[in-house]
Amino acid sequence: MIQVSSRSTALGITGVFCSIAAVLVAILPFFQLVGRAIADGIITTVAIFFLIHAIVARNGRWLREGWFPLALALWAVIVLASALSHSSHSLVEALVMIRFPLFAKALEEWVLTGQKRQMSVQFSIAIAGVWIVSQCWEQYLTGSNLMGYPRWLDGALTGPFHGPRAGPALLMTFFPGLMLVPVLLFQKGGPRNKLIATALAAFFALTMVLVGQRMPTLQVCLGLVLCALLIRETRLIVAAAAGTAILTVLALPVLSPPAYHKLVIHFIEQMSDFPHSDYGQIYIRALTMLHEHPVFGLGFDGYRRLCDDPTYLTSFPFLDKWVLLNNPHEGCNIHTHNFYLEIATSGGLVALFLFAALVVVWLRTLLRAYLSTRDALLGLLLVIVAVLFWPIESNSSFFTERTGGWTYLLLGLGLARARMLTTGKRTDTSATG
Repeated sequence: MIQVSSRSTALGITGVFCSIAAVLVAILPFFQLVGRAIADGIITTVAIFFLIHAIVARNGRWLREGWFPLALALWAVIVLASALSHSSHSLVEALVMIRFPLFAKALEEWVLTGQKRQMSVQFSIAIAGVWIVSQCWEQYLTGSNLMGYPRWLDGALTGPFHGPRAGPALLMTFFPGLMLVPVLLFQKGGPRNKLIATALAAFFALTMVLVGQRMPTLQVCLGLVLCALLIRETRLIVAAAAGTAILTVLALPVLSPPAYHKLVIHFIEQMSDFPHSDYGQIYIRALTMLHEHPVFGLGFDGYRRLCDDPTYLTSFPFLDKWVLLNNPHEGCNIHTHNFYLEIATSGGLVALFLFAALVVVWLRTLLRAYLSTRDALLGLLLVIVAVLFWPIESNSSFFTERTGGWTYLLLGLGLARARMLTTGKRTDTSATG
């Protein structure tokens, strides 16, 4: 009797933990913008709370089902590769990386199981997006943002940040946050609501182009295409946003010459000789490192630690002719600027295979749930996850809190919504039958 009472008390405490975790997740989007250390603390706390809950509830099912076994295997491979690299820093960083998949699993299984909590997070993301947009426009119109920071040296709008980070942050909030409002308005129906929804989407697209960062702009364009293909309610909205984006690019020489130079002129220059561009040299170096260590790679952060090694200059067949031997540092950076290359250099082809399989499982789970429910909000989450894991694009480091925090937050939110909608549908079907 005492044991039953103690267990009930412990479950009650974990229930309090769950409520605290829900509040922390709801405010996480704001700290993703202004306090990475606090954001990382929130992610770690939610992961730990979830582990405590699982132990108290004696629930280990989640360890064996769904996508999590693949995530565990990927983590184990990168930990092993880091141990083999004889770098204690690499090993420690690899070990604590488990906090991200644990956080996403906590959202899916425990924290965001209800509609109210899911919507609170999506609206928080929307508010974060509005803050970015407002600061971009203040900087564009007045020359500086609220903190007094001007445009970046290359002309990019920095929004609420000191450096050129508005584009990636706006991308993270664009579909699951900002587009949420136009979609909800469009679903209400009526000419007025549809007009406002269309105007808002066009305004958000205009802002993204004016920010002047190439890859986030291209990623938003890809996301708009996916929206039009998947979500019927967004087709008119997407048409307005896409048309506005095209017209804005054409008018950039007048609206924002710096953005035109970076988005159009510099992009054309890079793509005309991509292998010799900065990104081309980074990718060639990463592929060379993978060629030398194909099975387990170089461990966590192996690319940054070892890319200056002369061994990795000219050892990949067919790519040697593009290596700039007169500037061996050209292929080095703080990360590979691509999720898949980062995983490959960290854990080899074994890790790359596991990561690709994991991405397929995530996308298949979200897509199946969307196709069976046609829930527009789930569709927006599917779009941003598909965009983030598109293989042919430049990304920030997947292992950093700035990128990993956003990615796993959006992924966990999407998986939680997919589970809620499909579980509810199965229950309804069973009851009807």
